[in-house]
Amino acid sequence: MGSIGLKIVANAPADGYTLGLIAMPYVVAPSLIARMPFDIARDLAPIAMLNWSYTLLAVRSTAAVRSVPELIASAQVEAGTMKYSSGGNGTPPHLAGALFAREAGIDILHVPYKGSPAGVAALVGGEVDMAFGPIAALSPHLESGKLRAIATAAPARLRGYPEIPTLKELGYAAAEVSDWQGIVGPIGTPREVIEQLHAQIAKILATPEMRERLNAIGMESSDLGPRAFAAHLRTEIKRWNDLVRTMGIKAD
Repeated sequence: MGSIGLKIVANAPADGYTLGLIAMPYVVAPSLIARMPFDIARDLAPIAMLNWSYTLLAVRSTAAVRSVPELIASAQVEAGTMKYSSGGNGTPPHLAGALFAREAGIDILHVPYKGSPAGVAALVGGEVDMAFGPIAALSPHLESGKLRAIATAAPARLRGYPEIPTLKELGYAAAEVSDWQGIVGPIGTPREVIEQLHAQIAKILATPEMRERLNAIGMESSDLGPRAFAAHLRTEIKRWNDLVRTMGIKAD
């Protein structure tokens, strides 16, 4: 669901019958876009977070770079010329790349593409030197041997890729970035309706079938309910607003 869809949710009757899917990039967008059609804190009621998903840093398997220290050394020699792709401005991969570059003290160029598959395809095709991307977009190329993942921006090593180190354990904790998705409704939705919706969503997320389906595409289910999700949104909005401003991140 995009900004237009969330605007419809924000303007809908607060009766629990109109819900929307919100994701991490929407808390970043207000810092990059002059005018948003809705205000998350003012117009939307958090109901439940659905899942977490994580970003990988990958290079081509034919590249001489085989680790993060080697990538940093190469970027220091080729300052300002190495390029990384992402699925677009303000996406978790874009921010992970920007934070990693800052923490590592290297100058690498961000090349935003229209969606993660296009950003990953750019790496496979040799248009860029590395890609920060979601597991779902990268995994087919990792399994085929075309790409090699050398780190993840996740808070801990991933269940499906335990051999891949985190940027945090490599000394770049500030580059930790977690994507997420959640359900929201119009502000003013009655508390009892929100609680009922959350209970049903939590019941579905707790099933082995749903957990298995999420794990298969590199995601983990979340157990954040309305209050915890609201607190998470406040934290995320402040974090990314502060970082975008202090780092001077632009919509390239």
